[in-house]
Amino acid sequence: MKNIYKILLAILGLYLILLIPMPQKDRAPQMASQTPFLWDQDALWEQLEITFLKAKEMPSEELDSLVAILTRDTDSILSSYEAIALHPDDNFYPLIEARFFEVAPLIAAQENKSDWHIQFYNRVRKKLKLDSRSWDMAATNARTISYRILYGMRATVEEILLQSNEDQFVSTMFVNEEPSATPSADILGIQVHSGDLLVSRGGAEVSAFISRGNDYPGNFSHVAIVHIDEQTNEPYFVEAHIEKGVAIATLDAYLKDKKLRFMVMRPRADLPQMVANPMLPHQAALYISEESQTRHIPYDFQMDYFDTSAMFCSEVGSYAYKQYGVT
Repeated sequence: MKNIYKILLAILGLYLILLIPMPQKDRAPQMASQTPFLWDQDALWEQLEITFLKAKEMPSEELDSLVAILTRDTDSILSSYEAIALHPDDNFYPLIEARFFEVAPLIAAQENKSDWHIQFYNRVRKKLKLDSRSWDMAATNARTISYRILYGMRATVEEILLQSNEDQFVSTMFVNEEPSATPSADILGIQVHSGDLLVSRGGAEVSAFISRGNDYPGNFSHVAIVHIDEQTNEPYFVEAHIEKGVAIATLDAYLKDKKLRFMVMRPRADLPQMVANPMLPHQAALYISEESQTRHIPYDFQMDYFDTSAMFCSEVGSYAYKQYGVT
């Protein structure tokens, strides 16, 4: 009987110890933004649908002629500003957005579509990427116009693709072939280099929450950094999983984990660190690959960039590049 009391007292003591709160870090918790982005343009979306339905009823020659006029005018606007450095408050980007939205439902209704919408979006995307190098991306106006153009116009392109037949459907969009000196491998027809970041959208419900639960809702929920073996050219993917922390996956394992979409990202070759050391991305990928095999790195549910004892998915690549001065 005494032994039972001792066991109960030990359990009670352990329970009381567990009730003691853990020491808190000095940093204040990061608060959510008070101004999440909202399109708030329901009337416009309804009008675009009406335009699409009316365009479907137009004779093909008449519709094609109208699209040709609008695309030519829109191209002219872009060409006039393409070589001019712009600020986020300039009128150019809202104008381009409006013109693109105007012509998009007409293109979607065409029986014989060109790839103008894809090429035009890529031109605008490249310009914004170049302009935004001098913007303060912590400022709301810069973040908002970047989101509206990069996400809004991309979503528009995808709406057009949904109205395309199999011959017109473009499953892979090549935006820019950034030069790289690191080992490479072919993944689903795309030349991927060691150190590239593969941003993807998983098929699980939590992936939808991660991609959309943001002040600027997006289409991606996961990031992996690619390490390609110099001897075998075999790609390996270093990524953080909720259920097991940071781990290394083979190509088969990576592709088996359902991906609804993925995007390849690569550091610009003209970055000072890259000019000084073209193999930097490969070294960063090798660094995190070796570290993940040296110690167990659990998943960082607190998503604390400052604590690398645990990591969430985008922290893996960020941490690897940070070791080589790329932040």
